[in-house]
Amino acid sequence: MAVIWFVVLSLLISVPLSFTAGFLACKKGLFKSRPPRRQSKITRYESDKDLFDTLADRLVKDELYLDPDLDLNLAAKLLCTNRTYLSEAVNSITGESFPTYVNGYRINRALDEIRRHPEMNVEQWALTCGFKSGASFSAQFKLAMNMTPGRWIRKNKSKLMQLRR
Repeated sequence: MAVIWFVVLSLLISVPLSFTAGFLACKKGLFKSRPPRRQSKITRYESDKDLFDTLADRLVKDELYLDPDLDLNLAAKLLCTNRTYLSEAVNSITGESFPTYVNGYRINRALDEIRRHPEMNVEQWALTCGFKSGASFSAQFKLAMNMTPGRWIRKNKSKLMQLRR
């Protein structure tokens, strides 16, 4: 029991002393050099339009939208900016959120895939077009087209058959 009290008392005494010693050393200038500040790797774009144009260019050229893991954080990292700047740029130019904007590319790709491969199922189209699942694809398709993929296919069946010939 006496050992425990000794340890507790020594800790109570040593912590304030070490804090005081460090404080006094800083006051006397013993720790004058600071570690160098980390350089920011954020690219400054001239305007929201420049950042947005760069995003749109990369989405098309590199087909970034086909990556199911593409989100605001990853896109900001790829463009060497931060998520706030990127989100504000997309919103100010399109009036849409980042996910809605990217899903627009995915839905357009899905429409092309449906026209070329009507025999595929929803899950296959989803994975081909950058969605993580058939359920998320169907939900986003319905938001964009005001109908489910199945209903869209039934509605456009004659057009799809003409394309197959």
